Amino acid sequence: MNLRLILLFVAFCYAFNTQAQELWLGGEAGVKLTNRWEVEAEQNLRTRENVTEWRKSLSELGASYEVFQFLELKAKFRHSVLHRKVNEQRVSGDIKLKTDVLKSDWKLSYRFRYQYEWKVDHSNDLAGIRNELELKFGYEKELQPYFSFETFHFLEDADDMKYRLTVGAKMEWIDNFTVNLAYRYQRNIPQFTEFGDEPDQTGIVSIGVGYKFDARKKKK
Repeated sequence: MNLRLILLFVAFCYAFNTQAQELWLGGEAGVKLTNRWEVEAEQNLRTRENVTEWRKSLSELGASYEVFQFLELKAKFRHSVLHRKVNEQRVSGDIKLKTDVLKSDWKLSYRFRYQYEWKVDHSNDLAGIRNELELKFGYEKELQPYFSFETFHFLEDADDMKYRLTVGAKMEWIDNFTVNLAYRYQRNIPQFTEFGDEPDQTGIVSIGVGYKFDARKKKK
C-alpha cells in the first residue's frame, strides 16, 4: 500500500507542474534526549534544470526545546555546497506555536524563523525572516497528511519576497522510520517583481526518510 502511494504521489507531482522542476532528496535522524530536549541531523541533495543537475548539497545540525506543550524553540546550523564549489553557512532560530483545532485530530502550528547566511570567502551576507502556517491531520499514526503556507522576506532587499505552498504526507515505514513525501510550489510575490517580468516559480518534489531514537527508553 505504501509503495503504491509513493509511486502515485511522485507521478502526480511531476505531472502537476511543467515549469522548472527540482527534486529534493533527504535523510534525517533525531534523538529524543529528555521530555523537552531533542537533537537532529539532516543531509539533503537538491537538483535544478528539470532534475538533470545537482544544485546544492547541505548538512544541518539542530536542537529543539519544548518550553510548553504549545511552544517550541529551535536552533540550527547549516553547511551547504552550491554548484559543487561555493561553500555557504547558515544559522537560524525558530519560535513555533502549536495547538489542536477544537480538540480534534487537526493540528495547527505557526512558525517564525530568523535566518542569517553567508558564503565563505564572499561578502554578500543575507538575513531573512520566514513565517509558516501548517495544518496537519493526525487521524492515524501510519499516515499524516499536511498542508503549509510559508512566506520569505530578505531584509537586505525589500523587493525580494516569495511564498511556498506545500502539500505532503508523512508515513510510518518500519519501527522508528518514516517516509515524508511532499510537493512544493514556490513563487515570487508578483507585486515585488520587476515590471514586465514573469515571477520566478518552481515546482519541487521532496522525498525524505526519517529515523527517530528515544534515548529516554534506554535509560529505563
